[in-house]
Amino acid sequence: MGIRRSGILIIRPISIVAFFVFVVAGCTSREPNIFMPNDFYSNVNGKQLTLVAINETPTANASFPGAKCLLCTGAAKLTNISLSKHAKTLSTSSLDDLSERIAIGLERKSLNAQHIPEKNDFKELKVFPVFSAQEKFAKKDFRPLKEKLGADRLVLLTILGVGVRKPYVDYIPTGEPVAFLHLNVKMVNLQNNELIVNTVVYSAVPADGEWKEPPFYPGLTTAFHQAISDAEYKIGEVLRIELWNNFLP
Repeated sequence: MGIRRSGILIIRPISIVAFFVFVVAGCTSREPNIFMPNDFYSNVNGKQLTLVAINETPTANASFPGAKCLLCTGAAKLTNISLSKHAKTLSTSSLDDLSERIAIGLERKSLNAQHIPEKNDFKELKVFPVFSAQEKFAKKDFRPLKEKLGADRLVLLTILGVGVRKPYVDYIPTGEPVAFLHLNVKMVNLQNNELIVNTVVYSAVPADGEWKEPPFYPGLTTAFHQAISDAEYKIGEVLRIELWNNFLP
């Protein structure tokens, strides 16, 4: 605490130290980007079990980044009612088997891999006790899952957003809408909570040609499915696996 003398606030040195620690802790509260080592599959124990999970896919919707104030957002939504209605009809069913296809891709890399059929984001997990001091570790403490699931590694896909985005600056649109899929890909060592992979995948695809074709917006609908396909390709690159034609003999 500071001491006020003659109208002047004097800050004790210990307060400055505490403030510095607080700021540093805040700066290290984000998980780092971690890319899979080039020699991962040649050095990993393939007999250990790797589980693949994905969270519940949110409903596709339309968003208007850049329309910051409440009135701006309201105006953007009002002028894009048809677009917003269409965005909610976009199907994400092609993502339903994504965790299973990733598990198959890992198996083809000689890993013992299975997918978890239920959607899960493991919100019940606590914060890793030494997260701020151990930057290569996950923020959540995944270690209890080792015994609970009987696994050694977890691949977790967290879909952060999906649908259509139309950029704004306050009340003014600044570009055409694009279809997008935004997600996080994480692979965690359940023995020690170390991140093997942690990266964001973002795929955005504009409509090919005219997009203003309500109510079905065929150009944007095609772009939406292309955004999902592109994101899946990027996931394959991140995990160094092949996702295409995994169900073919």
